[in-house]
Amino acid sequence: MVTSAVEGMSVGEVRRCLECIRRQWLNANTEPFFITSCLSTHNDSLQTFALRFVKGQHQKRYTTK
Repeated sequence: MVTSAVEGMSVGEVRRCLECIRRQWLNANTEPFFITSCLSTHNDSLQTFALRFVKGQHQKRYTTK
């Protein structure tokens, strides 16, 4: 069973946020890339989402062992 790495977000929402980050990074040569920018798919900043995602992945990894 697939569970979300970010509490309060569905797997689909997490994937959309990750895709948004990928698109922003790919466009960084023409548009500025700031980690404090809000994600268009969620109210978190890129920085806040990334921290929540990494913490969630870490917690999932160590609670399933």
